[in-house]
Amino acid sequence: MQDCIDACTELERASEDCAEACLRLDGDGDVTDCFLADLDCVEVCAATNRLLGWRSRTDGPTTQAMLLACRAAASVSIAACERMLPGRPHWISCVPAAHRAIEACTALLKVFEPDAV
Repeated sequence: MQDCIDACTELERASEDCAEACLRLDGDGDVTDCFLADLDCVEVCAATNRLLGWRSRTDGPTTQAMLLACRAAASVSIAACERMLPGRPHWISCVPAAHRAIEACTALLKVFEPDAV
């Protein structure tokens, strides 16, 4: 569980940095998409961490739903950030952190309900 909390915290920070970088660019469709995906990641990761952190029993349907939401938000963020990379060679992407969060959420979901993942 701690690995998932750590991965979500890392993604939350990386997404905040990525969203801030988007604000420094002239807006276009890709910039807006990336910014909004980053904001979603920040909120979903923070909520997932709060839920994992305060429960002594975390295998309920709400926790599973949040882990699935975290994976989904990370996937959307990956797609949006990857569209930002062409033409921006120095872009610091949240993609590695998003992949780690997806892996950690998937691992925790497998513990809770192996057949559902």
